[in-house]
Amino acid sequence: MSSIADALRRAQQERERLRGSATRPPAAVSAPPTGPSLASVVLRKAAPESKPDAPVHEALAAPLTAALEQQTSAPPPAVQRQQLASDTIIEDYQAKRRLDLPATIVVYHDRAGPVAQQFRDMRDRLMATNVTRDQPMLTFTSARRGEGKTTALLNLALALCEVRSHRVLLVDGCLGDGHRGPLSHVLHLHAERGASEFFAQPAEASTFVRPTPWHNLFVLPAGATTTASASAETLRLPSARTGLRQLRTMFDYVLIDAPAIDRGPDAGLLGTMSDGLVLVTAIGRTSARQVQTAVRRMASLNVPVKHAILTHAP
Repeated sequence: MSSIADALRRAQQERERLRGSATRPPAAVSAPPTGPSLASVVLRKAAPESKPDAPVHEALAAPLTAALEQQTSAPPPAVQRQQLASDTIIEDYQAKRRLDLPATIVVYHDRAGPVAQQFRDMRDRLMATNVTRDQPMLTFTSARRGEGKTTALLNLALALCEVRSHRVLLVDGCLGDGHRGPLSHVLHLHAERGASEFFAQPAEASTFVRPTPWHNLFVLPAGATTTASASAETLRLPSARTGLRQLRTMFDYVLIDAPAIDRGPDAGLLGTMSDGLVLVTAIGRTSARQVQTAVRRMASLNVPVKHAILTHAP
């Protein structure tokens, strides 16, 4: 977590510098008003001098700026490039009916924009770090609700789907929300059967997995609404682990949308069955103490935080 404390210090210095040069163009790459800026950041153990009560506010855009500058000046990771999908994957469907997705899904709405390109950079890094491992499975979560984890998951998924050979599965792991789960809500899925039923008694996955307008993107909806305690019990069943193993063999990437860490044990349970967490943190909404508590809670379960994403950067 020392990187967070260092980021706070660097961010404060950056704010002071910007106050003194308000007439000059900002060094940061500004995000379009329709979507947040995001960047992948590695979280490490907290330094003793970190200030747990310091807010994770807009000044945390400093590490994001540094990441963007590095992305524009350094060559992309040494990834074996695969054939990229043509624009017709999306455009053919748009010619029939415009998908009713939030404007923050920038890889769909603003494909040539700078924020969409950041997600492609994240995709390339993910591909580079998984060249020796097949079928990566990552759990997206946040310290608290409303930090943009579902938005980040969908944008990264669409970036992955631009590689034509990738088959990507999204799992709505918010079982306690059922039809009201954020992923099911955004994609307008109201399936009566889904992850809740599949994890309770795995059957043929094709019975539960739903297609999308993208030929290589699929979704496992949450299924019937259940209680928070019941969802945790479902995830503790051996059949839940068996079901996830089956999904891993069927897709190149499995991205799980889990509840926020402060909502119960589900994020940790899903994290133990995946390769690790992607922790999404909203600048201006979440304190450093909340982030530290979330990371320590996951560490106590031996769940690694593989990546972090900052959202709502100015």
